[in-house]
Amino acid sequence: MKTLAPLLLALALTSQAHAAGIGFDDITGPGVPAIADGYAGLDWTNMYSADSSTYPYDSGFIWGNVSADRVAFSGPLGSSGFASATDFTFDSVHLTGAWRDDLNVLVEGYDDGVLMHSVNLVVDLYAPTWFSFGWSSIDSVIFTTSGGVNAGLRSNGPQLVLDELVLTPVPEAKTWAMLLVGLGVVALQLRNRKLVLAA
Repeated sequence: MKTLAPLLLALALTSQAHAAGIGFDDITGPGVPAIADGYAGLDWTNMYSADSSTYPYDSGFIWGNVSADRVAFSGPLGSSGFASATDFTFDSVHLTGAWRDDLNVLVEGYDDGVLMHSVNLVVDLYAPTWFSFGWSSIDSVIFTTSGGVNAGLRSNGPQLVLDELVLTPVPEAKTWAMLLVGLGVVALQLRNRKLVLAA
């Protein structure tokens, strides 16, 4: 059992870096509340939440829902996004146009204010599209919308609907160091055990 203790410690430390799905379903409040800084451990800019099960108008707020009831969406003016004090991997997200079909979305990933990744997407109004990014070691993501086709709905704003956002924390250097030390101790103990058995 002594041989396994360092290995179990190392595995416990690395298991902390698992992908976390954010479905926005635990946000409460009437109407369309702003997503508060600190929600899911992130800081949010120009992002709101809507209850798709009670939203009164046909739109991507309803058609873009993947999880239980709530979706997140960008505000009508300017860019929107989220940031973290520590690096993460931006794994994936479901995106839908709120009011416009074929909405253009510029997605950018930054680390310490430096642009690391950028992609232009076109999203549908009538169904969510799953996008896989796999952008590692970034600390913020910015969405900027433009264009799209007026679908003749109640509004024609450039809002973007998000659901099932998946992020994976990037382990800090000290976590990797502890893992390597733990694996080194296990290897040393196994080597010593083989030497004792051979003698």
